Amino acid sequence: QCFSKPRCRRYTTIVSPEYIKKNLKLSDDHITPELQLHLLTRENPLYFAPAEDSVLQDPWWAVYWPGGQVLSRYFLDFPSVLSGKKVLDLGCGCGAVSLAAARAGALSVAANDIDPNSEIAVTVNSAVNKVGDI
Repeated sequence: QCFSKPRCRRYTTIVSPEYIKKNLKLSDDHITPELQLHLLTRENPLYFAPAEDSVLQDPWWAVYWPGGQVLSRYFLDFPSVLSGKKVLDLGCGCGAVSLAAARAGALSVAANDIDPNSEIAVTVNSAVNKVGDI
């Protein structure tokens, strides 16, 4: 009964790495072009689909948010701020900040999000960017 209500249906669809690779654009069209990310872009019809009609539901993990872009850019431009540091990326989404921190030389990086699809996206994006395990 609860699954008929959109607020209760959250995270009931888990995407696969293959789905991400096939359906989300591999993009460097953002302020950190050295990172390639599978993202939900305007070219994808799912970008405009209402959450209740989309296989992705609420795909917050498939968007590279402006705050994440700025923080990633900062880490890549000033890697010394992460030297010897452990990074915890809360609400990591597509994993861009985690990837930037790893690339910048953080001692260790942990990506965390409440959406299980985020973990899959981080794994796929980590492989594309060859940064190892996050």
